[in-house]
Order: sequence, then structure tokens, then C-alpha cells
Amino acid sequence: MLFLGKNKIDFVEQLVLSVALSFGLIGLVGLFLGLSSIGFTFSSITISISALVLVLAVIALVRKSRELRKFNVQRPEQISA
Repeated sequence: MLFLGKNKIDFVEQLVLSVALSFGLIGLVGLFLGLSSIGFTFSSITISISALVLVLAVIALVRKSRELRKFNVQRPEQISA
């Protein structure tokens, strides 16, 4: 989601960044749950992390579709033989 187009990075860099960002986001979710009135239960952790993953997936999908439209990339089903 972060590095599209010209800013592409290698697979190893993507792997390291994804692991580091995952730890950071999980830590922040845990911190906010611990400080909130919701509490730190299994269901609250599961729901909040699932919601975060869905929101970030939608953002990534929107950014990737805009990037494809920007470069006018044709999808395989649009190419006629």
C-alpha cells in the first residue's frame, strides 16, 4: 500500500517493513484497548484487529486501482486477441 509505482521496493524490504509495521500496529491497538473502557479481552482484540485489517485492505485496494488507472494499464479480460 505504501510503495506503488516508481517507489517500488524489493521483496525483502517489503517483508521486513510488513513485519515491523504489524508489530507496531498491534502494539498501538493493544495500547488503545488497554486505555479505553472496552477493556483488553480476546473478543475486543479480535474485533479491533479485524476492523483495522479491513480498513487498511480497502485503502490498499483503492490506491492500487487509482495507480492502475493512472498508467492506463489494461486488465487481461480487456485485451482482445
